[in-house]
Amino acid sequence: MPDKNILFLPGKRRSALLAFLLLSFATALNAQDAGNQHLTTRDTLPSAADGKGIHAFIKKGMYSNLVDSVNKRKLFPQGVAVNRSRFDTLFTSRIKETAFSGIKDTAMGEFLYYVKSNFGVDRVKKIVKNFSMAGDSGSLKNFISGKLRGFYSVNGKESFNIPSFDKLVTNQFSGVEYNIARDNTSLAPSPWMHQLSVNDQVQIMDIPFQVGFSNLSNEYVPLQYNNLMKVTFDKDGFQQGLSQKLGKYYNMKKYLLADMDMLSYVKNHFQSELSQQVQSISNDVITDPNALLRSKLSNDELLNLDNDQIQQKLMSSSEVQAMKERLQGSQQLLTEHGATMAAEQKDSLLQSMKSQSAYLASLEQMSGKISSLKNKMAASGINVNQVTRMQQKMDATAIENMQKPEVIKEAAGNLLPLNGLQKFFTNVGSLNAGTFGKEGSERGINTLLRGGLDLMMSKNKNAFGGGLGQVKDGGFLKDAGLQNSIFSSASFMQFLQFGKGEEGKNNTRFTVINSNTTSPNSANFSQLALPRNILAGTISKTIQVRKAGLVEAEISKSATQYKNTVAPDADQVMQHKSAVFSYTDDLLQTLSVGVRYTDEWEKLGLSHNAHISYAGFGYTNPGNPSAAKGSLQYDLQLRKQVTRNGFVQGRFANRSYNYSGDGGSRLNNMQVDLQGRYRFSRKLSLGAKLNQYQLVRKEADTKEKMYVSRKVSADAQYSGRIQGITQRTMFSLGWQQFNNIAVQQGGQSDLLLMQWVTSVPVGSKVISMNMFYNKEFADHELMGDLLTGEIGAGYPVLKSIMLNSSVTYLNNSIAARQIGIRQSVSTTVLKNCTLGLFIDCRKNLITPVNPYLYGSFRGELSVHYQFK
Repeated sequence: MPDKNILFLPGKRRSALLAFLLLSFATALNAQDAGNQHLTTRDTLPSAADGKGIHAFIKKGMYSNLVDSVNKRKLFPQGVAVNRSRFDTLFTSRIKETAFSGIKDTAMGEFLYYVKSNFGVDRVKKIVKNFSMAGDSGSLKNFISGKLRGFYSVNGKESFNIPSFDKLVTNQFSGVEYNIARDNTSLAPSPWMHQLSVNDQVQIMDIPFQVGFSNLSNEYVPLQYNNLMKVTFDKDGFQQGLSQKLGKYYNMKKYLLADMDMLSYVKNHFQSELSQQVQSISNDVITDPNALLRSKLSNDELLNLDNDQIQQKLMSSSEVQAMKERLQGSQQLLTEHGATMAAEQKDSLLQSMKSQSAYLASLEQMSGKISSLKNKMAASGINVNQVTRMQQKMDATAIENMQKPEVIKEAAGNLLPLNGLQKFFTNVGSLNAGTFGKEGSERGINTLLRGGLDLMMSKNKNAFGGGLGQVKDGGFLKDAGLQNSIFSSASFMQFLQFGKGEEGKNNTRFTVINSNTTSPNSANFSQLALPRNILAGTISKTIQVRKAGLVEAEISKSATQYKNTVAPDADQVMQHKSAVFSYTDDLLQTLSVGVRYTDEWEKLGLSHNAHISYAGFGYTNPGNPSAAKGSLQYDLQLRKQVTRNGFVQGRFANRSYNYSGDGGSRLNNMQVDLQGRYRFSRKLSLGAKLNQYQLVRKEADTKEKMYVSRKVSADAQYSGRIQGITQRTMFSLGWQQFNNIAVQQGGQSDLLLMQWVTSVPVGSKVISMNMFYNKEFADHELMGDLLTGEIGAGYPVLKSIMLNSSVTYLNNSIAARQIGIRQSVSTTVLKNCTLGLFIDCRKNLITPVNPYLYGSFRGELSVHYQFK
C-alpha cells in the first residue's frame, strides 16, 4: 500500500482515494494493514488529521462485506467441523487477531478445509512453524489475507480440490508443410529448392512450449544441412492458461474486490452515523427524530443537497416564518391580556408556544448535526459524487485489470496450488533453445543465435538472465567474404543481463557480452580468419517522462583482443590474453552511446521520436553484428494528427560513417521523408509522399556526391460502386530522379511513375487488374522504359478447389520483353491436408540482356498437413 502520510495530504485527498480504489484491483487487502487495523463493529468517520483517514474507512467497508459474505454462504450442507488440533487452534487464533475476527465457526471450518485441500497441511504447518519460532506475524497474516480472499471468491465446492495440472504431458501438432520450388533463373542458388517445416506444441504440467523445425536445401542433399530447430516457452499461452483456470474455479471480480459497492457502504455508514446523532435530540415534541427525518428527506437527498437545501426540506422558510409570527402573536397576546386570561386558557397558550419553540429548536439542531456530519465527511475527503465516479471507473476497468499479466501472476500464485516448476515459469520472461532471434536495443542483443540457449526472468521488478550460442551474421552467402577479413566472423557468444524496473517504464539494464572466434590455424598467424576475444558491456537507462514519454539512454564499451598476432617464440600468455585485460584502453574509439526520446501529446495529436548516437571506429558488439561502428547518427520524426481522418508526418535522418583508421575518409547518408494522408470518407482517401536520399563521400580535402534519389508521389484509394459495379481501386502517380555517379558518369535519370490496381468481385469470382509503367528521361539510361501488366481472376471449382489464373506482360526497353501466364491451384484433401500449386511460365519475345534477372519458368508445390 502507498505510504499513508503521502496518500492523505490535505490537498490530495480525492486523488488519493481514487488511487487507493484503483489499487485495490491489484493488491486488494494488504495483509499487514489487515493485521494492524483492529476495526470495531462501528467506527466513526475519520477526521482530516486522522492518520488512518480514508484508508481505514474504505477498508472497513471491504472487510465488512467480505466477512458478511462468507458468514452467510454455506457451501457444504452439513458444514465442515473445525478441528481442535494445536495447528488449527493457532491458525484460528491468528485470524481472530486480524480485521476478519467476525468470521463464524462454520465459515471458519470451511475456510480451513479449503486451505488444507488446495495448499496442503505441510505448507500451512511450515508457515505456522515459522511464526512460532521467529514470530514472523507478517508472513502469516499475508498468507491468511490472501487465502481468505480466495475463499471469498470460490465458484463452488469444486474449488476445494484444484489439481496442480490437468495432465503431465500433452502434445498438439500444429502441422507439417513441405514446399518444392523450381526456378530456371540463372541467379537462383539451385534450380530445385526444398523446404520442410514442422510446428508442434508440447505442454508439460500445463506449461506450453512451441517447437519448430525448418529446413531449406537443394536437390542434391535434401535434409542434409540447414536443419534448424527452435523450442520456445509460450509465455502468452501460459498466462492464458492460468487465466482460464482462475476463471474456472474463482470469481475473479470478487477476488479483486471489484464487486464491492462502495457507494452503498458510504450511504449506509452515513445513515448509521446520522441516525445515532439525530436520535439524541428526541424530546416530547419529536419522539422519533429518525422517522421525522426519513419523512422529510431521502438518504440520497441528505448526501447530495447542501445545508440550505436541507433546511428547506426540513421546513420551508415560509413555514418557519409563519411559525415565528404565531409565536410573536402568542407572546403579544400574553403580554397584553395574560392578566385577564383564564388559567386554563393561559396554560394552553403557554404549552402551544413551548411546543412550537421546541420544534423549531429541534429542527435547527437536526440541521446542525446533518451539516456537521457532512462537513466531517468532506474534511475526510469523502464526497458522494467522487465516490460515484470512482465506482463507475472501477466497474469499467475491472475486466481490463483481470487481463493484466501482473494481476494474473499474483492471483495464480495465491489461488492455485502451483508446483515448483509452475511457480518458476510464472517469473520467466522468455526461454528459447536451438536457433532463434533475440531482439533488443542497438547496443544490446539483437542477432540470430544458432545452437543457443536463452533464459530471461523477472521477479519483484528485478530482471535477470543470460544465454549463449553461435553467431553467424547473414548465413552462408552473405558471410562468405567476411571469413577472410578482420570484420566479425562466426563466433561463440555468451551474455548476461540484469537490472531493475519494468519494461516501458523507469528501468535500468546491464548487459555483458563475451564472444570468441577460432582460427583454422591455431599455432601461427592466419589471414583467413583472425581469432579474437570480444568483450562488450552496456548500461541502458529508461526514464518515464510525463504520461507517454520515454527517455532511453545507452552507453556501451567494447574491447577486442586478437590472438596469434605475435611470434611463436613470444610470451605464450600474451597470445591467449583475454579482452578483459584491455577493456579500459582506447576509450573514445571503443565507445558507443545513444539517447532516444519519444513522447506523445494526445490533445495536440502530436508525437515525436528523436535519436542521436555515436560509435567509435573500434567499437564492436558481437550481440548485434549490424551495429554501426565509426558512426555519428541523429534523426527526428514528427507526426501530427490533423483530424480524426488525416495526418502529416516528417522524418530527417543523417548518418556519418568512418571507413578509415584515421577518420579521414567518411560516408555521409542523409534522408528526408514527408508524407500525409486524408480520409474523406469510407470510400475515398488521398495521400502524398516526398522522399530524398543522398550519399556523399568525404575525404580530407574533398567532398563528392555518390548517389542521389528524389521522389514525389501521390496516390488515391477508392472503394465503392462506379456505375453500379463494386470495386476497389488504387492509383498512384510519381516523379523520381536518380543520380548514380558510378554508373551514369555524372548523368541524371528522370522517371515518370504510374501504377493502377483494381479488383472487382463478380459473384463468387474476383477479377483483378494490375499495371505499372515508368518512363525514363536520361542521356544514359539506368532503368529503361518499363511496362508490366497483369489481368486475371480468382474463382472456385467443385467447391473445394480455388483457382487463380492470369495473363502477364513485361516490356523493358533496354533489357527484356516477355508474355506469360500464371496459374495457382489450392485445395483441401481429407479436411486436414492443404495442397498448393503455383506456375509462372513466360515466353521471351526478345533475348534478355540480363537473363539472370528474367527467368522463363518458376513452379512451386506446397503440402500442409494439420494434425488433429
